Amino acid sequence: MYRTLAWWALQTGLRCQKPMSDADELAIVRLMRRWKAEVRVIDGQAWLHVNGYLPATEIRSDRVEKAVPVVAQITKVRDWMVARQRDCTVLGPLVMEGRDIGTEVFPLAPVKFFLEADEAVRQARLSGRGNTESIGATRDAMDATRRKGALYPALDAVRIDNTQQTPDETYAILRQHVLSRFQPV
Repeated sequence: MYRTLAWWALQTGLRCQKPMSDADELAIVRLMRRWKAEVRVIDGQAWLHVNGYLPATEIRSDRVEKAVPVVAQITKVRDWMVARQRDCTVLGPLVMEGRDIGTEVFPLAPVKFFLEADEAVRQARLSGRGNTESIGATRDAMDATRRKGALYPALDAVRIDNTQQTPDETYAILRQHVLSRFQPV
């Protein structure tokens, strides 16, 4: 959701880089309040569409990757996003990923994970998705120090270092934790 807003702000010519002036922040908040954003479920996954369009590949670009932590630091943006994420419960049971899902959005979720990996491995994974610049550590630092919704593991999150794991191996570990959590006693 934050990526989609950052993409849309860039599309409309707004400035999404540090340092942000009060006028820059206000322009993004105004844009967010009037954009036609709608969550639609496609193949069992919820996606945020803007004006009926799904920017699935665009939101993974280097340009958007750089803008996301800047846009995500705006308190009014975070408040709006958290409310929209919580609205997704009307869709039914959820699996949701994000940097503050377990601490801010759904702190009472029955199962939470915090995935970690070596920085070089994370960058290689991003490069495999088409991202060419090394911005993971920079984004982590920005997200860990923001005033609202800072990046940190929930106290009850299962921490998993998946540096040496394939996506299937990580999924198997996550699945096993979920199944053990909901096994009848």
